[in-house]
Amino acid sequence: MEEQSFQKRERLVQEITGYKLKNPNLLHQAFTHPSVPQNWASNDRMEYLGDSILNIVEALIGAIYIDCNCSIDTTWQAVKDMLQSLITPETLEIQSVTKFIELCQKNNLRIQLVDNWDKTREIEYFVDGKFAGKGKSSLGEKKETAKNKAANNAYHQVIKNLREKTSVDEMQS
Repeated sequence: MEEQSFQKRERLVQEITGYKLKNPNLLHQAFTHPSVPQNWASNDRMEYLGDSILNIVEALIGAIYIDCNCSIDTTWQAVKDMLQSLITPETLEIQSVTKFIELCQKNNLRIQLVDNWDKTREIEYFVDGKFAGKGKSSLGEKKETAKNKAANNAYHQVIKNLREKTSVDEMQS
């Protein structure tokens, strides 16, 4: 039973990293905490080798590093493949301004930015002539922060307005 579980983990790690360990015992060692009373060596050595990576991942990187005869290029490729599977366009948050502009363009809405930064440290957005959102920054914050806050507020207001418009249109049909 435990052997099947280990083989599943081995396949999963290979799938995620794109790297097949020549010595699967290193993988078992990478996932064995020193406090576990077994005949296996612990992951202390692996953690030391992958010192810039956190928890289980650092032990895994250490195992790959030892398994590929300490090739930094092979190790880096496995880490890169692993990270690329985690960082995708779907997992990255679109910047507020971009999201707001794209929403307005998609719905043929006209955007106007009012820059009151020099007077009040505020940025305002109007959509089709109506106030949609405001962002203000504290002392020490950048103008870009106020612009992002305003765009985020305006985005949510436009979403709300579009939902209300859809509801009214459906009721009139």
